[in-house]
Amino acid sequence: MGDKAKILTFQPLFIADCEEPQKELEKIAQDRKITPALLEVKLQEVFYFLKSEGKPHFEELKESELGFLEDEEFLSRPDVEIRQRFAIIIEPQKERKYSFSLRLGEDFRELFLTLHKGSQITYNAVFLEELFERVRAQKAIMRVLFRQEAKERERIASLLKELQNLPFLDKDYEILLAQSAGGGRCVEATLILHFQEDPALQGRFPTIKEEMLLATFLKPQKGGAGRDCLGNYIPPKEPSASAQNPLRIDESIEERDEGNKINYYAKESGYLLFEEYRLSITQKIEIEEVDIKTTGSLLGGLDAPTSVVVKENHYLKEALGDGAKIEAGEVEIAGNIGSGSEIRANRVTISGQTHQTSKIHAQSASIEAHKGWVEADEVKVMRLEAGIIRAQKVHIEHAHGGKVYAKEISIRFLHSNLQAFASEKIEIFEIMGEDNKFTLTPEANPKIQSRLATLLRSFEELSAALKTKIKKFNEEAKEIKALRPLATKIKAMIDLNRQEGVGTPAYLQEKLKSYINLLKYTQAHKEEIEKLQGERHALSEEILSLQAPTLASYIWSKNGWKGYNEVRFKLLLPPKDLFIAPKTSIHHGLLRLDEHQQSILNQKGVP
Repeated sequence: MGDKAKILTFQPLFIADCEEPQKELEKIAQDRKITPALLEVKLQEVFYFLKSEGKPHFEELKESELGFLEDEEFLSRPDVEIRQRFAIIIEPQKERKYSFSLRLGEDFRELFLTLHKGSQITYNAVFLEELFERVRAQKAIMRVLFRQEAKERERIASLLKELQNLPFLDKDYEILLAQSAGGGRCVEATLILHFQEDPALQGRFPTIKEEMLLATFLKPQKGGAGRDCLGNYIPPKEPSASAQNPLRIDESIEERDEGNKINYYAKESGYLLFEEYRLSITQKIEIEEVDIKTTGSLLGGLDAPTSVVVKENHYLKEALGDGAKIEAGEVEIAGNIGSGSEIRANRVTISGQTHQTSKIHAQSASIEAHKGWVEADEVKVMRLEAGIIRAQKVHIEHAHGGKVYAKEISIRFLHSNLQAFASEKIEIFEIMGEDNKFTLTPEANPKIQSRLATLLRSFEELSAALKTKIKKFNEEAKEIKALRPLATKIKAMIDLNRQEGVGTPAYLQEKLKSYINLLKYTQAHKEEIEKLQGERHALSEEILSLQAPTLASYIWSKNGWKGYNEVRFKLLLPPKDLFIAPKTSIHHGLLRLDEHQQSILNQKGVP
């Protein structure tokens, strides 16, 4: 006979007295040749036995004598010994939609209850009672001391109430169910470095915010006598006498004595320095190089007065290593920055070269040789080599290719293959090469680029919707015009028949009703069109206001045009794309739109 058949015929067994319920269950399972996991213990009663000074033998206690379980002073006596025995029922395991477990802490001072992920729980008296009784049975199996059960029941009820709106538990939920009686643990003098435990603060120079808790020194405390969750006596314990606080701080750290511990807080934001148990915060770091493996990234925050100076300047080495990041108020790098590196700062100065996959975000940036990507309010580049610049104002000494998007662009020496997009002006001092492409368009300004794209997309969608609705409206108007003579005739017939007391055929009344409904529908359609036209007009006004500076934009080559280059003026509303390839013998240095934006003017002089 298999387990399933045996369980179907298994009758619950009552065991009036036992010390270890799990052993009783396993013994019965072995006798009946049933898998133990198919059976469970149901607790019926707990019996207490006590031995203490003056009572050398264990004596069973009556219910009226169990008050000692609430007396922590009595439970902390070393002469007291407690045993428990149980009356139980062994019965078939029931199928349930939830599971739980109990866990004792490392030194048996705490007992934890965990409801497991995936469980389906219910917040009502029946479910609470079942779970509570199953917890009691598990406590008996673990030989936990039964005391303060009313509090345990309240804690379980509170957990169920908290989880009542979850159809299934999305994770394990654990609570403290019970704890030891008597004195607290012995606390050794311990220094806790919180910044070393935080994954976000790893690296040689972690970034600290003002008022952040950095470290805690736990003062040594004597452990009091007590009794753990299994009913075992806990003797008092003295901490090590030699333990001292090794931490040393400076004026950037605040020390707060809070009784049993000393907490250390950051007085200011900046970079944390920790070496040989000396703790301090600095706003400025000078370092040879920044590397992911050695220093880690330096993320000081733009809102903090932090400054980073990286001194490595060898032309074959990288001051800012591959993938490394710096975030600070000011960043100064004497050498090159590597692939995948990133800088975020208010002010950036790079005296070396940027890698083509590097990124820089700043308010102002000054770069010696640029091959990567930079976005700022103002950018100055000594040598642009196929890099990308997005800014309000850009000044380039030597432009060798690359792409520039800005409101204003100034180029000292223009070489070849540059693509420059500006919303207001481009000024060139000297053309040294050719095959450069220039575009004057409102979309070039990075600050309004996203807003313009949104406006244009909405404008196009509204225009398409209007086109469809106007077409439909015109079709309806044409139909109304064709039906009007018949509708007028039917209405006159109905009025005459009403005067003469004669009925009008139903099909004629339906025709007139359909005509009237068509009039109402067309009127509603007209109102929709007017609303959409109003919305489109508002969009066009905003687009035109953003486009307005480009109407007065210009490109000025101060020493005239040389070689083959292309100039475009591109407007958005109405769409317009005007092109010219300036010729040395024909075109003067200054090119701009005429007042009607119909052609490109070729002018002498200054803007």
